[in-house]
Amino acid sequence: MCMPKQQLFQLALVGATAYATGGASAFTSGSTLSNLANMARVAAPFVGAGGQMYMGYLQAQQLRQKANFVNFQATTEKEAYALRKVKRLRALRLKIGEQRALFSAAGITLSGTPQDIMSYTAGNFAEDQYIDTFNTSQNILSKQFSSDNLKHEARISLLGGMTSAAITLGTRGVIPKSTNPTVVETAAMEDIGFE
Repeated sequence: MCMPKQQLFQLALVGATAYATGGASAFTSGSTLSNLANMARVAAPFVGAGGQMYMGYLQAQQLRQKANFVNFQATTEKEAYALRKVKRLRALRLKIGEQRALFSAAGITLSGTPQDIMSYTAGNFAEDQYIDTFNTSQNILSKQFSSDNLKHEARISLLGGMTSAAITLGTRGVIPKSTNPTVVETAAMEDIGFE
């Protein structure tokens, strides 16, 4: 797990102080202003790298929350489907009961055409149920894939923050105590074509 930002900043500051002062206390050797300037130069890459790691951590947390919400939506969809199925079954029984009552009240036997009408009604309800089942299963499957992708993206975000921090430290490195080139260094750089 990543350090909290407060501890990360304190660690970077302590490391920068130790490096900038050569391991001595920040206030014992040389001028305080010079030591603070050196600490700031040395700490900058570490603070930047820490910020990149923390940013990756925060993005991962946000993506995990999105994945949890998508899982919640899938669970809600399953529960809503179960309720629709029960409601549809009740409606089917009610409709078939009404048809039977109407046919009986009219003195019509339930064989033949009345039976076909009730079968057709039941078939319509079954078709509606099948369509709802198919659509719901596709919706739930889509949400599960989305949740899995968000969780994977969260892991990559953590890795990305750490990689970005490592690249920052690897390419910028730690700035040496003396960042002002001497006259000899300047002349040597001009000799090889750097101006």
